[in-house]
Amino acid sequence: MFPSSLSFPSFGVTRCRGCDHPRPRYNGGYTSVRSNLDNMLSNAKYIGCDICAILSDGILAFLSDNSCGVTRDDVDELRIDFNLAGSRRSVEVVLLNTSVTLSFFVSERESDR
Repeated sequence: MFPSSLSFPSFGVTRCRGCDHPRPRYNGGYTSVRSNLDNMLSNAKYIGCDICAILSDGILAFLSDNSCGVTRDDVDELRIDFNLAGSRRSVEVVLLNTSVTLSFFVSERESDR
């Protein structure tokens, strides 16, 4: 996770528009944002957003396998669901217009990494 002080000052933003990180402190339940894969790839490359890099790399690795019959050309719009209620927070990335949901898990505690 990003430290709460992370910002991209040269771009005038404090939260990434590709992945909506850093997320605010837990306030309950799920929250979702819409994004697209090209935006995440661009933010990973030009802004240096680590979260966009991790998520987009995972999506591209899944798509390169082609085991689901979904290709890169099929994927543009994404919905990112943040599970903030669980004991281990997770992120689910829904590849819209497909039946694919990818799950990413991470601990926010330094001792669990």
